Amino acid sequence: MPPTATITPVRENMVGHLDLRIITGIASVAFSGAFDNPDDWVRVSGSFLVGAPNKDKPIAYATIVVPSSFDVVDLKSGIPGWAVDASYSEYDDATQLIRVYVQLAVKNTNSEVLGVAFQVSLEYPYSPVTIIEETQPLGAA
Repeated sequence: MPPTATITPVRENMVGHLDLRIITGIASVAFSGAFDNPDDWVRVSGSFLVGAPNKDKPIAYATIVVPSSFDVVDLKSGIPGWAVDASYSEYDDATQLIRVYVQLAVKNTNSEVLGVAFQVSLEYPYSPVTIIEETQPLGAA
């Protein structure tokens, strides 16, 4: 049976204005090692939606995901390990939210990932800043 992970965002914050937005938060995860291969790394991919609905599509994404909550079931059954092998995000047309994709790994049956922290930085193609051309140098009278 392939490993599965259930990922649910439990808290998020969004800051920024117009051309740059940053979404941070914590997602609850239920993922542990597999019993059919107890001494090796087990990997699983999952995704979750974050942000507020927005019809404008970002032009650039930067995504960071790290394990934020993990558990050691039994130290006698081997050295535990947790990892985020990869993460990225993209605009979800159906929901107008940002979908965060993550590939998690745990080592042997005594490791569990219970949560991940995430930060998604989004850049939009417009800016709230208006450049005003100076007609005389600063400090000139």
